[in-house]
Amino acid sequence: FFILIPTLRLLLPTVRSRLFSFRGVGDTTDGVRNEAKEFVAAMIPARLKMAKKIADAVSDEEQTKNDVADFVCDIERVVHGAAIAKPSQAEALVHVLNAERDLSGRAASVKMILEHLALVIPRLT
Repeated sequence: FFILIPTLRLLLPTVRSRLFSFRGVGDTTDGVRNEAKEFVAAMIPARLKMAKKIADAVSDEEQTKNDVADFVCDIERVVHGAAIAKPSQAEALVHVLNAERDLSGRAASVKMILEHLALVIPRLT
C-alpha cells in the first residue's frame, strides 16, 4: 500500500511507527524551501512582515495550518544545521520545536507563533 499525505503529522504515532516514509524534495536540493532560509537570514522587521503575510494568507484561506507547519519544519531543518555547527544555537531549536507542537493545537494563533519565532531565533546567514 502507498499512502500519500502532505505531512506525517497527520498520522497517529502508532501508525507512523509502522510505515516507511519518503519525503519528496521541493524546489531545492536539501529539501528546505527558500522561504525558510530567507526567514532565518532576515532581520527582525523583515521576519515580522513575513509572519504577517503568512498569517494573513491563512486567515484568507490561501494557505492552511499544515502549510505553516511545513514552513516551521523547514525552519527547524535550517536551525538544526546551525545548531550542529554552533552548539550555542541549540536554544533556538527548542523554540522551533515548541512552535511545531503549538501549531498542532486547535486554538493556535499562527501569527503569534511566527512572530515569536521571528523574535527569538538568532539571525543565521
